[in-house]
Amino acid sequence: LRHPKKTANLLLFYRGELARTGNKFITFGALFDTCHPLFGFTLCRMMEKEDISHIHAYCSNMSTNHAVVAAHLLDKSLSFTGYVDFDFEYSFKMLKEKISLADFMVVHTVFCRERMVGYVGENNRNKIHIVRIGLDFDRLPTAPGPSRDRMLRLLSICGLVEKKGLNYLLDACAQLRERIPEFRLYIIGDGPLRDSLIQRTHDLKLEGNVIFMGALPNHQVFEYLTEDSILVMPSTYTPSGERDGIPMVIVEAMAMGVNVISTRVSGIPEVVEDGANGLLVADEDSGALADAILRLHGDTELFNRLRKAGGPKVRQMFDVKKNAAELARLLENSLAQAPD
Repeated sequence: LRHPKKTANLLLFYRGELARTGNKFITFGALFDTCHPLFGFTLCRMMEKEDISHIHAYCSNMSTNHAVVAAHLLDKSLSFTGYVDFDFEYSFKMLKEKISLADFMVVHTVFCRERMVGYVGENNRNKIHIVRIGLDFDRLPTAPGPSRDRMLRLLSICGLVEKKGLNYLLDACAQLRERIPEFRLYIIGDGPLRDSLIQRTHDLKLEGNVIFMGALPNHQVFEYLTEDSILVMPSTYTPSGERDGIPMVIVEAMAMGVNVISTRVSGIPEVVEDGANGLLVADEDSGALADAILRLHGDTELFNRLRKAGGPKVRQMFDVKKNAAELARLLENSLAQAPD
């Protein structure tokens, strides 16, 4: 009511979406849809009381939907960070409209940038910037711990969810046991698939080989990343399209000098180079996973060479200070172009 012209212009911004979906902007259901732009009016009221120069939202869905409204009503510049969220349907998705309104967008992988360009068009590529997630490597152990097992030692550190592909790792372990009866797989983490994975372990008669550790604090997790261990991350795509970006445990392990085996999913090949600093296999291929584990276990020269090769690359790609500085540069450029 205080700014009827701005509100009218805002409704015009949504006219294409409303025409496409046939939805009314104001409905009773909007109260239960957290992605609805009406919640942006609340954000706007909150921001009115602050000295806001620029709005940067995380995730292209709910938070950006609200930020678009606040930026429009407050005459502020806008940017946002997208993850894999923009690959899923939600109300008022409007990716082309969002990128046209924003000064810039941040993604964390080349994979995500190419996916986003596919949605918003090649003409918007220059607005999409890759800024990797940052790690403070000074807070990581400088080297992996000493050997713990006198046998093949595997680790999988993740949430126990479908996209982690742990069913395929268990199947690979069943194949491994035919060649190497004595080995250990430590699964560190918890999640909704815990019971089904334990049942699968029982069905495959792997109780003596697979140990479920549950969720552990970081300092205990790092103790499991020993010099003789192999981190196995068999990430996969779920039927809904959900997937990993780059699991940060891969980055942590490589930085510490621990070997990594993973899959060619999403942004993982941007970090793990097959045969150069780790091994990659196709997802959902338990046979290839077992072969990669056997190959690394059986070749001491390859084992030592790969585990020493990953550190320099991930420290260059994921340094938190360097990546924070790049995000700050993008924000400063946006502010410099904003009208007084």
